[in-house]
Amino acid sequence: MKWSFILLSNGEENRCIVTEGSTFLPLALVSEDIYVDAGAGYGFNPEFCSADMTGKLFFISNGQFISYNKGLLYRPAKHDKEYYWSHPLSSNNGLSFYWVYDELSHKYYAIKSFANNPELGIVGDTNAYDEVVEIENSPDLSKQQILGVFSIIRQASFVCSASSDGLHIHSFKSDGMTSFAYDGEVLLSVIGADADTKVVLVKNLDWFFVIGNKVYTSPKDMPVLSEFMTIPEEYGKVTAVSVSGRQSRLVVATYDENASAEMKGSILLIDIATKEITAYKHVIHKCVSCVGANETTSPMYGDIGDGL
Repeated sequence: MKWSFILLSNGEENRCIVTEGSTFLPLALVSEDIYVDAGAGYGFNPEFCSADMTGKLFFISNGQFISYNKGLLYRPAKHDKEYYWSHPLSSNNGLSFYWVYDELSHKYYAIKSFANNPELGIVGDTNAYDEVVEIENSPDLSKQQILGVFSIIRQASFVCSASSDGLHIHSFKSDGMTSFAYDGEVLLSVIGADADTKVVLVKNLDWFFVIGNKVYTSPKDMPVLSEFMTIPEEYGKVTAVSVSGRQSRLVVATYDENASAEMKGSILLIDIATKEITAYKHVIHKCVSCVGANETTSPMYGDIGDGL
């Protein structure tokens, strides 16, 4: 298996780079020059990139939903009213639809391709998710900060958010391609939850939240928040959290702006079973995200294939 990363940047040039799968060297640049209809004047300012369960890639650019296939960008989705999409969440059952958050109404919707309907003069376009489906009772999230989105195969899709009340876990479910429903909310009361709170889901069973340097956990099916551990202040501020390839470790990136070392960032591997911390101090610059992957040859992680 090879990995390929898609890197998004806020810079004026090279805002999206696709890497080669084994060397991670730049392989392709994604820009407005590679639209199928390059002369249509579509802009490209990527804010999110997401893949559905079939591996098909989509971008959100300037709040528009755009598919990417065989090295080409398709046109942005067309809707009857104005939306500004963010925080996309793919179908959890392999079907071709997405949950997407609208920054204007502060609610989640489902989007999909229109089905062919000759009687109404509708010709479906499988490359564009033009149809917007309202979700009954979809909550207004204007007073909450979205922290992360998660889809669990054949179960539910979850949106985790924070507010002054604590942590919120919203769940959404679908019945095929015709019924999309909000399935409810769980509130986990805790002090200090804000936009900087990190969240990961381990083995589709347990939530882990990092608020400041405190780590909390909760079962997914019977949510009850409890303290897991506190990350020592000596490593600095937590900037990113992920899970190792086999999901036996939390991977925590920290940054100590007061450190005298040239590289102020550290990587902590926290054994979930024992809470033991394996620290690699001042080995990186400031980390903004990390990804779990199996690794069997690096001495840094031993021979158990549980790397990042």
